[in-house]
Amino acid sequence: SVFEFDRSKIFTFANRHALETFGYSESEFMQGVSVLDIIAPHERWRVAQNIDMIMRGVKRGATEYTALHKDGSAFPVMVYSTPIVTDGKPRGLRGIIIDITEAKRAENALQESEARFRAVIESARDSIFIKDRTLRYTLVNPAMAQLLDMPASEIVGKADGDYFGEEADRHIRAVDLRVLNGEIVEEEHTVPVQGEPKTFHVVKTPMCDNGGHIIGICGIARDVTELRKMEDQLRDAQKMEAIGTLAGGIAHDFNNLLMAIQGYTSLLLFNLNNDHPHYQKLKKIEANVDSGADLTRQLLGFAQTGRYQVKPLDMNETVEKAAAMFSRTRKEILIHHDYQDSLWIINADRGQIEQVLLNLFINAWQAMPKGGDIHIETKNVALRQDDGTRYGIRPGRYVKISVRDTGVGMDEKTQQRIFEPFFTTKEMKRGTGLGLAAVYGIVRGHGGVITVESEQNRGTIFHIYLPASVEKIVSRHVQVTMNFDGRKTILLVDDEAMIIDVTGHIVTALGYNVLVARSGNEAVKIFREKCGDIDLVILDMIMPEMGGGETFDMLREIDPEIKVILSSGYSIDGEALEIMERGCNAFLQKPYQIDELRQKMSDVLTMHEV
Repeated sequence: SVFEFDRSKIFTFANRHALETFGYSESEFMQGVSVLDIIAPHERWRVAQNIDMIMRGVKRGATEYTALHKDGSAFPVMVYSTPIVTDGKPRGLRGIIIDITEAKRAENALQESEARFRAVIESARDSIFIKDRTLRYTLVNPAMAQLLDMPASEIVGKADGDYFGEEADRHIRAVDLRVLNGEIVEEEHTVPVQGEPKTFHVVKTPMCDNGGHIIGICGIARDVTELRKMEDQLRDAQKMEAIGTLAGGIAHDFNNLLMAIQGYTSLLLFNLNNDHPHYQKLKKIEANVDSGADLTRQLLGFAQTGRYQVKPLDMNETVEKAAAMFSRTRKEILIHHDYQDSLWIINADRGQIEQVLLNLFINAWQAMPKGGDIHIETKNVALRQDDGTRYGIRPGRYVKISVRDTGVGMDEKTQQRIFEPFFTTKEMKRGTGLGLAAVYGIVRGHGGVITVESEQNRGTIFHIYLPASVEKIVSRHVQVTMNFDGRKTILLVDDEAMIIDVTGHIVTALGYNVLVARSGNEAVKIFREKCGDIDLVILDMIMPEMGGGETFDMLREIDPEIKVILSSGYSIDGEALEIMERGCNAFLQKPYQIDELRQKMSDVLTMHEV
């Protein structure tokens, strides 16, 4: 748009494009339209000042204004003008007006885009960066500045070797050169950040100019250190669970074999005098069966399938008794305690909790070959949601038991493996490596968690969290008599032929009549026919088709007063406890000796609470 106006700022000429731009007809425009009429009011003073300066030859170049259409709508323009000189005196201005609406729209869009881009990179939790072809940083966002603990302005112009060390720099440089050659690279890499190893998931892409030439690298790095640790913990937990399942199955079958050996040994010893030449040999077989049973108990503890008699426990009392038992045999170890008053009650198997504590005490003693101190603390704690997520247990009320020693401690690698079965730092032939694995399994089986903190030459501390209970400890006195009545009839239910055979012989030797069922269905059928004659049922918990729990429920439907001893080498996910809570009278753990069976049968047949 071309224009001319005189010293009074009245237009004397405007080409057709100028008229169309401002919305005037030629006649309207030439009837005295002033320059100030087509300029927004807030800029008229600036226009007048600029016209005066141009007339005097002071100002040159282009100026941006807000112009007005005839209808009053505003739009941006760029104005280029020069003075019109006659006889050496300025008599007006001549110039060009350019409508820059589209250019301003594009500029505003670019500014908005840049603002959004900056907002994204500045608010992102991931580290975002740009490098030039020399592999020096030209831009970093606040997340990366925070990661390196320095202002972004100090990072710009530096290279990776200034922050991550020579070895990491070599790897990063090799990757960056691939990107500068046009490759998009996605990888995970661990680098030392302020002395601590950090794992990053990194995506790097080439950055190009308008001509398509690669001028640098754009990258995003996400810190996945904690995520990878959690994944490792999950894999470890899954591995432990799989090994636990295997251990539980082995222990179950092994217990049946031990039961057969124990049973026949007991039968041979039943009427044998202790001066018989085979008596001591048979007692040694029994002792070895006991050792095998101890091993299976450790396997079952690790497999989290061995909670047999769960009752409300006072952990202060339980810890104190276990510590006193241990200290009597380890005089070189000093035990200190800090018990919380009014400690919450837990539901637990006392024997297994004592096994946990003794294993931890023994572990501490072995870490202090020249003697030392064990510090025991009990405490009520309330775990929040994030605590529960971190430990893999539900939030809520827990009793915390801490056992700390002043021993040799462990490195990070050892700490990661100590709960694995058969892992041991001791020399060969000095333990099975099942102690801490059993501890882990027992604690997890009780719905809790165990953690470890250690440092070489600074000692070790184990923290156990066990769910608190709302139950109260109730003292009961049970009166037991030892009457044996040969007229009593026992129904023996087990799917294992060798268990049926050996237990049948034992029960017969004790003077009872024996009925045999090799499955749950057969047991229900026999009991329905002869329930009036059957005084006691010895019921195996693990059987195909119809398990011990379902069999017990069906027998109780026939006779609600039925007396049942539940027998198994282990329980599955608390199944034994559930059956006991439904009214089963007693639990007998395989392998058992003849005196244990006799006592348990007598208890169930004759006991009554007073």
